[in-house]
Amino acid sequence: MAKSNYCQLSGAPMIFGIIALSLVLQLVAAILALRLIRVTGGAFAWTLLALASLLMVGRRSLSLYHLYATPPTVPPLLVNEVIGLFISLLFVAAVAGLSPLLARIKSAEDYWRESEHRLRGMLDNTGLIAVMLDDRGAITFCNRHLLDLTGWSREEVVGGNWFDTFIPADQREGVSERYRHILAGSKLPLHSQNEIITKSGERLLIAWHNTIMRDGSGRVVGGTAIGEDITERMRVEEEIRRLNTELEQRVSERTAELAASTRELEGFCYSVSHDLRTPLRAIAGHSAIIREECAAITHSCRHHLGRIERAAVRMGELIDALLELARVARHAAHPEEISLSKIAQQVLTDLRIASPERSVACAIDEGLAACGDPVLVRVALQNLLENAWKFTAGTPDALIEVGSETAGGETVFFVRDNGVGFDMAHAGKMFGTFRRLHRDEEFEGTGIGLATVKRIIERHGGRVWAEGEPGRMAIFRFTLPGLRPCEPEYPADMPSSNAHAQGVPVNVSGK
Repeated sequence: MAKSNYCQLSGAPMIFGIIALSLVLQLVAAILALRLIRVTGGAFAWTLLALASLLMVGRRSLSLYHLYATPPTVPPLLVNEVIGLFISLLFVAAVAGLSPLLARIKSAEDYWRESEHRLRGMLDNTGLIAVMLDDRGAITFCNRHLLDLTGWSREEVVGGNWFDTFIPADQREGVSERYRHILAGSKLPLHSQNEIITKSGERLLIAWHNTIMRDGSGRVVGGTAIGEDITERMRVEEEIRRLNTELEQRVSERTAELAASTRELEGFCYSVSHDLRTPLRAIAGHSAIIREECAAITHSCRHHLGRIERAAVRMGELIDALLELARVARHAAHPEEISLSKIAQQVLTDLRIASPERSVACAIDEGLAACGDPVLVRVALQNLLENAWKFTAGTPDALIEVGSETAGGETVFFVRDNGVGFDMAHAGKMFGTFRRLHRDEEFEGTGIGLATVKRIIERHGGRVWAEGEPGRMAIFRFTLPGLRPCEPEYPADMPSSNAHAQGVPVNVSGK
């Protein structure tokens, strides 16, 4: 077959080469475009680009055909083919340059979608409400917990107005107004509470943690809130508050009743103790008359009269102890800074004067200070020191110590002696009224002293306890945190318990 006339034209081989090169470049561009379609998920624009490339390939193929066609058609212009080649080069360069960029964009989109998927999954399973609003208050996102809690479906709420759908009518205006103020630049409260309504009309109290959303320019474009349904918790807390109030009221009533009963009992005790003095004096007086007027009475009668007189004295001591206990209860306390070292020194000095034959070593720490009523604290310390003095009577090298120590950040005072001691099995009974661990033949006492100490210490808000070892030692510890205000429990004009004024000796010490 004869060669085409076009091939014989001047410059035809060059045109053929240009067209062939353009064809190759356009094929490469089409392949790259098709690859981008696969990488980017078949984007519509790239589909059109691939179609355009295929059309250009078809046109170039047609141009080649015309070069060899017989008879020849209109000869192609060299300039046109050069321009076509240049365009093909630009096209390939553009597609090749955009490929990695679009691949990175696609990867970023995939990562963003995956992150969004994980975030939505996490928000759906937190057990908390999550909601996002735009600047108009429209719901752009809500998690499954909100839908489960309120009974709405996602289709019913997403895109709808949050305030119209979820905020009760009586609160809607106020809540939406606050949201508008926040969008306008007011400070967003980090935490807030408000009620929402369910599809059935039930009200739920939600505690919110709020944040605002901004665009690239910093403009507020919406808000995000994480909420917790605290309806049941608040109901339980309110019930607990109600029960606490009711319990406090009951305790107050029972305390008042107990205080009234205690005052009545102590008043009765005071009255009985006071009224017993008259028959007691009569017994003692008639016994003395019999002893004086009946000089010829037998030794046995004198013995019985002596027992009567001793019993009368013992009864007087018990009455004095009861009156002292009642006086402590009705004493109007006046707290002030007091020196226990000074009080202890004064009490021990009085004991030395009363018993000059005794030789007792005394060790008193300096600077023992507390806040309390000086009268009451002196009574308590006097009872403890008189006990220590009494129960070291038969001890060689008797020693009484008064000091303090720190335990658990608290100052603890103590009175310690090396006397007869006691068995710890009886430690819990020692502070009861009329409780004694020794017979009268061994050590005199009424059994009221430690009960008085306990009442005084507890009135100061403190504690008192004892430790001992038979035949070796006894130590009484107590604390004085501070005095509780207390009004007199008896009329101020009630007769004093001053035993000396009544003519009966006082002895309030006893273990």
